[in-house]
Amino acid sequence: MNPLTIESELLPGDSDFDRMKSQLFERIEDTERLRTPHLVPVTRRRTPARRRKVWVSITVVAAVALGVTVIATNVVGPHAASAEAAEVLHRAASATIKSVDLTVGTGQFLKISTTEVALSFSGQEAAYEQPQAITVYMPSDKNDRWVRGHQWLAPGKAYGNAKDFIDQVWKDPHHGDLHLYQAAGGDFGGKSPNYSTEIATMPRESGPLLTYLYQHAEGSASKDEAAFTHVQNLLTTGLVPADLRSAMYDALAEIPGVYLADGQANLDGKRGVAISRKESSRPFAQQIIIDPGTGLLIGVRELSTQQWGPVPAGSIVDWTAVEASVVDKLPAGPYSAMPQAG
Repeated sequence: MNPLTIESELLPGDSDFDRMKSQLFERIEDTERLRTPHLVPVTRRRTPARRRKVWVSITVVAAVALGVTVIATNVVGPHAASAEAAEVLHRAASATIKSVDLTVGTGQFLKISTTEVALSFSGQEAAYEQPQAITVYMPSDKNDRWVRGHQWLAPGKAYGNAKDFIDQVWKDPHHGDLHLYQAAGGDFGGKSPNYSTEIATMPRESGPLLTYLYQHAEGSASKDEAAFTHVQNLLTTGLVPADLRSAMYDALAEIPGVYLADGQANLDGKRGVAISRKESSRPFAQQIIIDPGTGLLIGVRELSTQQWGPVPAGSIVDWTAVEASVVDKLPAGPYSAMPQAG
C-alpha cells in the first residue's frame, strides 16, 4: 500500500464533529498541562500556480520518502459550523502568545533546516518524489552575511514509467552535490521576497491583519486562497514571532473554507492539528500543521483530492518538515557562485 494514501475519509459526516471536537480539545488541554510552551521558528515552501518560490527557505516533504504512514483522524471539516473551527484556531492563538521565541545573540545565527519532497511530473505519464534539503543561516543582524545551503537528495517513490525521466534529471554526477551560497542581507539573487521587512510591519491584531492580508495577498484563484497561502508562506520563513503567529491563527479563523484535522503525522513523527483549506477549483487541499498545545508550526503539506496523472487521489503531493536552532558558526565552505535570477 502506498504509505502516502490517507487511510480514512478526509471529510467525515456532520454527525461525527461534536465527538471529534471534544477529543481535539481534550488533547490540546493535555498538551498544555504537560509541556512548557517553546517556539521554534521555521522556513517556507512553494506550490506551482499559487506560491512564489522562496529561495532562503523552502517547503514540502512527502512522508513516503521516509516510510511514514499518514492516517487522518478526528477531522473537523468544512461541513462543521464556522464557530467550531474558529474555537480551535482561537485556542491555538492563545497557546501561541505564551510561546517563547528563540533568541539569537550577537555573533550567533538562526539555523533553519528544511527538508522538502515535491512531486516532479513528466506530462501525465510519470512522476516521482524529488527531495531536497535547504539550510539557511540568518545572522543576529539581518543586514550581515547570510548563508544558504542546498542539496538535491536521492529520488523517492516513482509513479508510472518514471525511470527514463529520473535518469535524465540525474545524468549529471554532481546533481546531488551540496552547494553553499552567501549574501549580505539575505539577498540570494533577488529570488526571495523581503519577508523580514514585511513581517516587521504587519499588524499584530487579527482584524487589521486580516484586512492587510486581503489587500496585499495575490497570485491565487481567490482572495480567500491568497490570504491563506500568504500566511502559509510567512509562517514557514522562520521569522514570524509569537505575537504575529497568534494573530495569524485568529485571522485564519475568519477565512471562508478553513477546516481543521487533528492527528496528522509529519516527517519526524510529530503530530498536530492541520489547519486546512481547499479552493473549489483546485485538485488538492492545503494544510498548515501546528502543535495544538504551543501553536508551534510543525510543517506544511498538500493532499490530492483527485487523480493527478499516475498519482492517485488521497496522496500527499507536497510535504515540508522544518527545524530551527541557534548556532555560533557558519559552514566553512567552499561557497558557490550565485545562480542567475530567473
